[in-house]
Amino acid sequence: MLKESVNDDYSKKSELYLDDLAELQSFKNLGKKYIFKVGVNEDLAKAWVNDISSEAEVVKWTAEPIKRSTVGEILKRNIPGETKYIVTYSLWSEKGDLAAVAWYQIWEPGEEELKNITQFCKEEGIKNPIITTSAFRVALDFRRQGLAKKIISLTELFYPLYLSEKFKMPINILFTLETDEMNQAAAQTYKSNGYKIIGAFEQPEKETYRGKRLLMVKKHT
Repeated sequence: MLKESVNDDYSKKSELYLDDLAELQSFKNLGKKYIFKVGVNEDLAKAWVNDISSEAEVVKWTAEPIKRSTVGEILKRNIPGETKYIVTYSLWSEKGDLAAVAWYQIWEPGEEELKNITQFCKEEGIKNPIITTSAFRVALDFRRQGLAKKIISLTELFYPLYLSEKFKMPINILFTLETDEMNQAAAQTYKSNGYKIIGAFEQPEKETYRGKRLLMVKKHT
């Protein structure tokens, strides 16, 4: 039976990373049912490689496309750990197709990024936030259907719950992500979900089609 609300047993299910994917919520989008899950297993990794990470547009805009390009790389890089508090989320169609994937972790920004973040926090009155970084990918057959916005809103609900459970207290989060300034579709999606550009940095060994790397942030409310 498909669940229609936030699962109260989330903190326990968030530990089921390498054994199975745990269902957190279900919803309808444009008349179709989708299931939102947490965790990593081989089935997810295979679908991720076949339907997302090997797709031309994803490769084009990924700074280091070798990351998460094989099942082994995905399982290795997405193992949850106490150091970075990595969590992986995914959206699946009712037929079992992978529609979108997202991952979060705590981030230690570099010196230049930290300057921009510190200034933003000062202007917004944000004190001592936990800084997280994230990335979102939507499979080709599921784009332009509002699923990017949906997975962003769901992960912004569940990831703070996970961190609060881990830290045993309410937490103050600053969401961050990075995207290429030439990838206007992605940048616009993030802006429409409340992210603000607070910095632009040169990318090492950038391809001719790439622009600067945009640092975007959003405070947790």
